[in-house]
Amino acid sequence: MPIVLLDFRHNLSNGVAAAGYAALAVFAFEARQPELKIGALGLVAVVSLVAWLLAFRRYHAIVDTPTARISSAPQGYVELIGRCGLLPGAAPLGFANCPPCVWYRYRVFRDGKQIDSGQSHDTFLLLDGSDECVIDPDLAEVVASSRRTTRRDNYTTHTDYLRVDAPLYAIGEFRTLTGTELTLDRRGAVRELLGEWKQDSNRLLERFDINGDGEISLTEWQAARQAAAREVAERHAELRLSPDTHLLRAPGDGRPFILSGSDPEKLAVRYRLWAWFHAAAFIAGFAAASTMLTRF
Repeated sequence: MPIVLLDFRHNLSNGVAAAGYAALAVFAFEARQPELKIGALGLVAVVSLVAWLLAFRRYHAIVDTPTARISSAPQGYVELIGRCGLLPGAAPLGFANCPPCVWYRYRVFRDGKQIDSGQSHDTFLLLDGSDECVIDPDLAEVVASSRRTTRRDNYTTHTDYLRVDAPLYAIGEFRTLTGTELTLDRRGAVRELLGEWKQDSNRLLERFDINGDGEISLTEWQAARQAAAREVAERHAELRLSPDTHLLRAPGDGRPFILSGSDPEKLAVRYRLWAWFHAAAFIAGFAAASTMLTRF
């Protein structure tokens, strides 16, 4: 998805769209050429219509999708509620002076002008007491409940984040991956394992230099390949018997994928209010453009 559309989604509920409407309305009022006036008002109508559809769709996704428990969730589009957690062995993320978190998004300004932005892409867990689900945040619309602002010299950094163990609401495509569904590259794994063994030449000679001449012959190397193949086969067998992994990710059909630290009821009200606002902007922009077209 183009980064412009992602930025528009993330900024849908923080007043950026409203500021854009106001700027276009001022431009239409001050423009001398009728074509520019009509074009600006028409742009308000088009943008507000798209924004209304996005907000309305998110509102209905939240209110129409029942909450599921991870342990019994159906495969497909689901809503989960729990707390943020880290994958086993993973360290908390950190950016600027934020507390330990599982996800963050930042914007850096210099003298009031944005010069940099970005966000984390690391997977993390949602835990609801029944089980745990891996969250893949790529392409998610994240409505973080925590923000930290830092200022140094003429630089200002705004960071939105989801804290470790903070409440988490999520809606997206739920899938349970079983060991039998894993796609395993046997040849690639054998090649990588042999590469690891080559790095420790002393160990390699100790295991496979049968005649003790200090070199690995073609026959001895073939024995090493067979040993690597057996070890990879054992590893893959263990992986296929591993417990199921639950995953929540962006739906392939374009339905909303939302992660939020806010209560779902408050989030639904938020989207509903913005849907009304964008609908009003559309009606106003369309009516004004139509009126001007009849005059000119």
